[in-house]
Amino acid sequence: MLFLYNWRMKENKRELAWVVSEYGTHQKSNDWHWTIATVAIAAAVISGFFGNFLFAVLAIIAGMTLVFHGKRGKHELRIAVTLRGVRVNNELYPYDHMHSFWLDDEHNPPTLYIKLNRMFFPVIDIPIGEMSENLLRGFLLQYANEEEYKPTFAHNITEALGL
Repeated sequence: MLFLYNWRMKENKRELAWVVSEYGTHQKSNDWHWTIATVAIAAAVISGFFGNFLFAVLAIIAGMTLVFHGKRGKHELRIAVTLRGVRVNNELYPYDHMHSFWLDDEHNPPTLYIKLNRMFFPVIDIPIGEMSENLLRGFLLQYANEEEYKPTFAHNITEALGL
């Protein structure tokens, strides 16, 4: 994981900012891509055999999406915890839309989970890199409650697949 700490990390009374790689070092081999493609094609053939052509199309689209997502390169995330909220690149998550946060320092890499007051995608996870957990926790506690977050089954599956 790419941690640019020294010259790209900013700490002051108004904001904490850092740059970190979008996700961990999940290197996907050619075998991973072939496995996804094989499973998608097998699911499409079997569902076509049973006359479920809509699911066959869905299986092919899902397989293609996973393969293309796996080939996508990593991006840098510019994180800033400010007086207004948490900003990830150009997306601001204001504190009044935030239900709670959880700093999981047992996760590798340490991760900040933010639970939002919305129905779809209610939790975002942000790798905190080399940012001090105590400094970040102290800053966030001024604006939001800390509440332990247990990752969902879907989150665990996406991590296991390296997505």
